Amino acid sequence: MSRAFGTLSEALQDDSWSGQDTVPVISPDALSPDGMAEVLSEVLQRPARFQQVDAHTHKATMMQYGMSETFAQSLDMAAAQSDGIYEAEQALASPAPTSFRQWREEVRKPATHA
Repeated sequence: MSRAFGTLSEALQDDSWSGQDTVPVISPDALSPDGMAEVLSEVLQRPARFQQVDAHTHKATMMQYGMSETFAQSLDMAAAQSDGIYEAEQALASPAPTSFRQWREEVRKPATHA
């Protein structure tokens, strides 16, 4: 059964539905990778930076750290995202209520410092 959800929250709260669907999730702050690094630097109080590398180097690095070749190949999906494959869906999506900064401060920072 296919059903269109307006938000991820709607999809997660509907116990009557089963199946698969696509729900675009976008941040209300729509940060660039450099913007995300800036938030990380501020929240963690240490330098963070974004450094883009070519797909071959990224895949090799992932495999060096123990990822399978199949998983490392999933970078093709990231390349498609960089090429704008989801822009039309995101234009129609409602932003998530949690910003990247809020998530980083409330969820990820405590886990990092545990």
